[in-house]
Amino acid sequence: MVDFIQWYVKDHYWPAFNIADAAVVGGAIGIGLFGLFSGKPRPAAG
Repeated sequence: MVDFIQWYVKDHYWPAFNIADAAVVGGAIGIGLFGLFSGKPRPAAG
């Protein structure tokens, strides 16, 4: 199973990253965004 990925083009290397850590961060961001932008809309004032 793949755990670390390192990308490169010619002589330029991007830092290696751990796929599991990227998934945890992506999931936390997703939970935060769904928590902020989901739910019932507030009734209009008036």
